[in-house]
Amino acid sequence: MSLVVSLSLTGVSHVLQTLFLSIMPVLWIAHESKTKKDPTLIHSRLANALTVHLIKKKNVPLEMQGTISNYSGREPIYVVAKDDVELAKILMFLDIVTSVAKKKFGSRARVEDVVPAEMRVFTAGKDVRLELKKYREKILKERNKKPLTFEDVITSEKILGIIATKIASSAKQKASIEEVKQMIKEYIPYIKKIANAYPDDPAFYDKIMRIPGLPDVERDIKQLNPKLYRAIEDLAEKLKEDLREPEKPELQKSEKTQQSIDLNAKLEVLSILKGLEFVSFSEEAKQKAIEKLSRRIEELLEGEVTGESVCKLGLYALVIEIIKRDEFDRIKEIEKV
Repeated sequence: MSLVVSLSLTGVSHVLQTLFLSIMPVLWIAHESKTKKDPTLIHSRLANALTVHLIKKKNVPLEMQGTISNYSGREPIYVVAKDDVELAKILMFLDIVTSVAKKKFGSRARVEDVVPAEMRVFTAGKDVRLELKKYREKILKERNKKPLTFEDVITSEKILGIIATKIASSAKQKASIEEVKQMIKEYIPYIKKIANAYPDDPAFYDKIMRIPGLPDVERDIKQLNPKLYRAIEDLAEKLKEDLREPEKPELQKSEKTQQSIDLNAKLEVLSILKGLEFVSFSEEAKQKAIEKLSRRIEELLEGEVTGESVCKLGLYALVIEIIKRDEFDRIKEIEKV
């Protein structure tokens, strides 16, 4: 990834600056820290768990983005949230409304595409000053910006209008800006219930990140955070009204043998690959990822051979080869499967 550095540090060589930049946080910035884990990774886990719950348990065909990019085109996304819990809430809001818009209007807009100028801090390129609190506070003050809360975003008619405009302009089906904005407002109460259930206590997020594989909404989240579980169930009921697909007829025997990639396995490998991106694809992280995927393969080989297990084996083996060959541009191919 090419970096445009706009900070000059006296006595520090360009090489040292580059090394320093390579370990800096991602571009969605939390002004204050409450959790030990990166809020974009926390969002990815919760969003992927929600996707699996909606599709498998509720028959609601909503596949959320989960993994959020730091760039829209070639422009870095600098959104400064008040703290990392507020950032996780903002990401969940943007992810849900863009995912619903994709199903209802055929919108191609992703989270990083709909971020309004009012939410962003623009620079000529990747700017380390915005990732260092000392300089960031000065820049925000100079540009009359303030760290955002979830409430700031959902109560701003201007921000909601711009998000609706960006979604409407990318929709395959004809949809007016007002129609999209109305859809967003219909979902705000449900998303707000989810946001209000996000605790300030960092222990919840630490537990979510330590769960092997993806968290299960009914098994894990219901026990750890009943309020969040109830909010997810309320959202699921709303989505059923809008998005539920008709029941599919019983498949013929020949059709049943055709297997697609297991959604849990797909989201798991995408989460692993995104984790590697956050640590700049370090050799140590790549080795740990390969070891984790190899253990998954061993577990499958010990069990019964089925069409589903064969598909999973192929996926895990493919991702191991992608990591070994550093062909990380192929992540998009997996996302499309």
